[in-house]
Amino acid sequence: MRARLIPSVCLAVVALSAVGAPARSQTSLPELEAIELTEPLHATLALLQEQWIEWLTAYHQRDAAAAAGVLGEIKQTMADLGVERLSDLSLGALVGAVQAARASDFERAEWALEAAELLDPRRPEISFAAATVANLEGNRLRGLMHLATGYLRTIWFPWERTIVLHDLALWILFILFLSVALFVGLLGGARGPALVQDLSEALEARLPSSAARAVAVAVLFVPLALPTGLLWLLIFWSVALWGYASRSERAVLLFAWLLLGIGPELVTEQRRHISVWMSPPTRVVENLAIRRVEGSLLTDLGELRVALPDSPAVKHLLADVHQQLGQWEFARALYLDVVDEEPDNAAAMVNLGAFYYRVADFASAIQLFQRASSSEDLAGQAFFNLSQAYSASYMFGHSEQILRQARQANDEGVSAWLRRSDVEPVVTVRGGLSRRSEIYGALEGSASAPGEASSIWVRLARSWSLRVAVLAAVLALVSSRWLSSRGFYRYRQEGERSKSDEREPLRTVLIPGLERAERGQGVGAFFELLLPVALLTLPLAGSLCYSIPWGFEPGKALMWTVAVVGLVAYVSRRVLRGLTA
Repeated sequence: MRARLIPSVCLAVVALSAVGAPARSQTSLPELEAIELTEPLHATLALLQEQWIEWLTAYHQRDAAAAAGVLGEIKQTMADLGVERLSDLSLGALVGAVQAARASDFERAEWALEAAELLDPRRPEISFAAATVANLEGNRLRGLMHLATGYLRTIWFPWERTIVLHDLALWILFILFLSVALFVGLLGGARGPALVQDLSEALEARLPSSAARAVAVAVLFVPLALPTGLLWLLIFWSVALWGYASRSERAVLLFAWLLLGIGPELVTEQRRHISVWMSPPTRVVENLAIRRVEGSLLTDLGELRVALPDSPAVKHLLADVHQQLGQWEFARALYLDVVDEEPDNAAAMVNLGAFYYRVADFASAIQLFQRASSSEDLAGQAFFNLSQAYSASYMFGHSEQILRQARQANDEGVSAWLRRSDVEPVVTVRGGLSRRSEIYGALEGSASAPGEASSIWVRLARSWSLRVAVLAAVLALVSSRWLSSRGFYRYRQEGERSKSDEREPLRTVLIPGLERAERGQGVGAFFELLLPVALLTLPLAGSLCYSIPWGFEPGKALMWTVAVVGLVAYVSRRVLRGLTA
């Protein structure tokens, strides 16, 4: 297992405080501007950096009490920033944990793992690093358990979970493609002799018997001379064997042509979605949704602003970021733009009204809260803030009346807001983050090539793969009828076996699905191929699929373990069944 260092976040803090941080890509983006930071925010980030250095000092000095105390201070500073997760600080602690484990200092390694968990809770990479520590300690079973926990933790995070689901879909598609290819090979093994015999007899009218058979065999492998010859060979065989196939086998061949027709376009469509999903703008939006900060925050927000410069949703999101960081003046300018472009945007009006409340412009605040109160979703927040604004304007009668309306809209929320009113007299909402799907749709639209069809059905209708699949199906149907009318399939039944035939245990073990294929049980043969194909390709899944940029790579130990144990159990079961048959 290999630790992959992402900029360390005492290092991330430096990145956060660098107003002109460079972009990730090597492409020059002179128009890219990081979001502005005020001096108070710079001071808070500098404090966070100092606290991280203090923790590192206590950690290296083996002072557990001091390290725990500094971690508490870091969590408080994070709360002041409105941040719940600092990913790079957590990764810095994980690097320290692995380094300590390599030095056989497993006590300090556990401290570092606990610190990482506190700084970025329930992250998969923490479990992967814990697996590395367990393996270095010699506890392989515990290491596998930590790896399994890491994969399970992935489902809690929408960004990673989406990539995993895309990977799962891609892997399943690959399994289906490979199983279909193997099924055609099995069908060729079971029905091929009959095809060769029929073809040889048809050629014997013009060629000697031995030459006719040689030509018949050669014809079946002609597609290999074409580019991507193996694919054309499988298509050719699926057409040629159609007349020899049973109904069950024809059902699988139809599925194979369907997969050939739509599979490539599905993969292309998936690539379009995942390229946007894994882009820095999408990643930063997802991180903000869970209050997680990476060292590339400013650069990623800059890329988002460059990608969608005129998007009200992006402006709304950036306004929320500034507001969360306490940079109200920057937030005000963006909220004004949003309200100007979207006069009915209640979320932006609530937060803009909160700004005016903070600067004691209660008349403007009241006007905005009144406008926002017409929203069903945010009526409770708007009425509560309006009540507070009336109270601050000494209009206590209006305040009590509006507060009753707020309770009617959201009684539980009002009770919670009143308890915090000494610290936060008005409430704000994260309306920009609720527009994530709108932002993603705009990013996908901007990533499309000019003139490219937006509907997958339009692109599918134009795809070459679907046309080839339809042509194969038509050729199979037409040719089988034409050849059958001329008595071509005289040896069709010779390749089939009855259920009473004696089984061959060795062949059954070595070639899953062959016995069913010889009996004409095509669907059963196909499904019999799926499990061993899945187990064989499991260790390759990471190479076949999209890589999640975890701070610590999980490696393939768990995948290899599942694959080997699964294959041993599968083969053992087939051997026992063959021996007892």
